[in-house]
Amino acid sequence: MTTTSASLGVGVYNALTARIAERAGFDILWVSARDVCLRFGQPDPAAVTPTQIAAVAAEIRVACDLRLYVDAGDGGGSDESAAHVVRLLERAGAHAVCLHDGAPGPARLLPRDDAARRLAAACAARETMRVIAGTDALVAGGAAGETVARLRAYESAGADALFVRIDRDSRDLLAPVLAEVRGRLPVVLAPEALPEVSVEDLAALGVTDVIFRDVVTRTVSASVPRILAAVRSSGRLATVVDDIAPVQAVFDLVAPR
Repeated sequence: MTTTSASLGVGVYNALTARIAERAGFDILWVSARDVCLRFGQPDPAAVTPTQIAAVAAEIRVACDLRLYVDAGDGGGSDESAAHVVRLLERAGAHAVCLHDGAPGPARLLPRDDAARRLAAACAARETMRVIAGTDALVAGGAAGETVARLRAYESAGADALFVRIDRDSRDLLAPVLAEVRGRLPVVLAPEALPEVSVEDLAALGVTDVIFRDVVTRTVSASVPRILAAVRSSGRLATVVDDIAPVQAVFDLVAPR
């Protein structure tokens, strides 16, 4: 990976959206509990099971050859469950799993040593799948130094790549953190809190994989209601025919390659 480019990924939730992402030229597909819960009409990502996520991952892998990263949250709340999730997702065909140190409750973060131990258990459970170590430390109000310490501990635990979660309140701390870990491991970033920053500028900071996690679901949520409202109001397909894909184009997306 050069310093002026990064691989681009996008969040998907079924085979069709995976094929659309592939056609658009993306390098990586990203699946998370948030994507899967929306697919099943559930408002709470916590209600989605690892088995459901693995089933979606397997469906996507059958349809598409792009690298598939799966966000597995905290791995299910224990070292044993994290190892189980890793084995489940690897059998489903995922190329990488992202495990975070976020935790429910007021603390919001697992203690650093506990998170590192969970990552070590996950790394021991995989065969060839990559393990991405995600930290929520900045979002939880942690300092840059603590975030760097966590990332280094996760590297020592066997992680193959790092993920730094940021929000609008912590975005200014990203560059100092990345400066401390740059060149050690690949860095994955979801730039929702940095909408104005280009991929090239992120790559210059040391980011190797940029994931636009929610573009597909937000696009569907914005455009489909508008089209359906127009059809319902006019009662004529002609109202929207220029704004929707031809039937053949849809089938071309899923045709054997």
